[in-house]
Amino acid sequence: MKLNEDQALTSTEWQELADDYGLAMYDESRPLLRQIAVSELLHPRLCAEYLEWLAEYIGAPSLRVAASMLAKRYGYLLIAPSVYAMTAYDKALLPDPSQCLLVTPDPAAEPGRTTFPDLALTGLKVVSPGPAGRMAWRESWLRELFRDHLTPLLQSLAAVSRTPRAVLWENIYVRIAPLLTEVFDEAPSRRRTDAAYLLADAAPELFGERRHPFARFVPQADCGGLAAAGSAERLTCCFYYEMSDEYCRKCPKPTQ
Repeated sequence: MKLNEDQALTSTEWQELADDYGLAMYDESRPLLRQIAVSELLHPRLCAEYLEWLAEYIGAPSLRVAASMLAKRYGYLLIAPSVYAMTAYDKALLPDPSQCLLVTPDPAAEPGRTTFPDLALTGLKVVSPGPAGRMAWRESWLRELFRDHLTPLLQSLAAVSRTPRAVLWENIYVRIAPLLTEVFDEAPSRRRTDAAYLLADAAPELFGERRHPFARFVPQADCGGLAAAGSAERLTCCFYYEMSDEYCRKCPKPTQ
């Protein structure tokens, strides 16, 4: 299958993704407290060491809470802009896990910022549809971004922290469902098709899972359900309330 790999984001596209998701290349001059490549988190010992540090730094009471917060943060920092670029620009953003650095800036240099890490890229492959067509390109993007990149990370976080994988997958889901389904009736038909594919219809093996990891969270596997996918109450709890005095807006716990 031939794809167009000599692509790049335009300055306007970069700016939009930077403004909305904080997507950025690595800056050697930025004072940091800590950094770690996502590829290192695939090793149990390094993953445990980082989660222990992160839990203390963000005020999480356990590795389970830290892992959940990290998965949700990664969903915002990388997966959401990648999904947006796929459906809005027809460009697949495919950094290798070794090119994705989770960086925690020095608060003395950046006072008032969140304690959660940022993402800094040391490289980025951008691929657009080629002669094989958009469907084949989209499938290749999904396989490389999810099966080869995200799923191993979630599996490692779940194993080290003993966090249910359903929680971690829903943390990703809540980051991408709204951007795919916002103003669904008015969205271009391509976005509606991409939403159905990514949230319900894609083959599970493209995610490296036996079952589609998002389908269970869609209210109904039809257009009406997809339209409500971005605003529906969660099925699982992300444990944020354990490190805060409030629940997430979509948390199921207050009604249980």
